Amino acid sequence: MLLYLCRDSKAQKATTMNYDNMSQAELIAIIEILSMDVSFGIMKKERGILDYGDIADGTDVIFIDLGNVHAANHKYTQDGYDSFVRNVTSKLKNEDTLIKFGGDEIVIIPRAGTRIVQYIARITTLLQENNIYAVLAATKSLGGLCDTVKYLDAIVSAEKLELELTGAKPHRDQPYQLLESFVIMTDY
Repeated sequence: MLLYLCRDSKAQKATTMNYDNMSQAELIAIIEILSMDVSFGIMKKERGILDYGDIADGTDVIFIDLGNVHAANHKYTQDGYDSFVRNVTSKLKNEDTLIKFGGDEIVIIPRAGTRIVQYIARITTLLQENNIYAVLAATKSLGGLCDTVKYLDAIVSAEKLELELTGAKPHRDQPYQLLESFVIMTDY
């Protein structure tokens, strides 16, 4: 059986491997590689749902929607902006679970006992130091990762719309400007 891994853009050919002849360690390594988002250096959504989809009620969950990514990519290039995001995620992922949940959305499940208010202050400082602003929301788990993320995404989307309507959020095609991150806390 062949496993399709990736397309080599320079050679314009697909890379395949015969996994029937691979050791368990090799297969696990490939799964780990495929489970990671290279641009942000964190777990992909699909792996996050497999590993953390049934998180217990009351578990802290932080949802980060990175702001004005389109304009930031124009100013810093996509690789440049991704490197700013990796600077932030690399300082958090050794302690906590980080999942890239969408194109510009990150979910964090902090380790038990984390003081959320101080932790979010740390995140906003890291974002600011790396020329990133975001809208963040935090809550206690609602009985599953996907339901909790949907809830937080709705709150963040409503806030982003309000910021846009009041002129506090720049249009995606305007030049990038670093704004202060906006934080929404529920159940704290």
